[in-house]
Amino acid sequence: MSDNISGVYDVATEQFLEHEWFYDEDYLDRGLRSLSQGQEDAIRTWINRELFQVAVSAKIRSGRFFNVTWMSPGADWRETPLQYLYSETGEDTEYAACLYGLLVCRIAIERAQGFGEYWFTFKQVIGGDEHTSRSYVLKT
Repeated sequence: MSDNISGVYDVATEQFLEHEWFYDEDYLDRGLRSLSQGQEDAIRTWINRELFQVAVSAKIRSGRFFNVTWMSPGADWRETPLQYLYSETGEDTEYAACLYGLLVCRIAIERAQGFGEYWFTFKQVIGGDEHTSRSYVLKT
């Protein structure tokens, strides 16, 4: 691969992602319609700062990466803007977690296009649930 390629490459499908990795293309948009623009902006800012910027600025030997589940604030989102994904979309924990994962994927795609970043992504099965988590690794 050329060094100047950017995108989000799904290791399992061996393809670059053009949109979020599961559900229909409008699934995330329908969920985000429950939020105000300010709430969505706050969530996007948090994800960029707490996930992507931490990974990009990391100086760790094994590379620049994050796992969506490990880097999230855990089950208690009350002190973060992520709480809006729960409180404004019907207080359904599973639905909120799904929207969070899809939004992270969308932001990865937007960052790849906007900043020329190249992210690899792959599922990580946790506790037997194949949709539990996803990791993103920045090509360095």
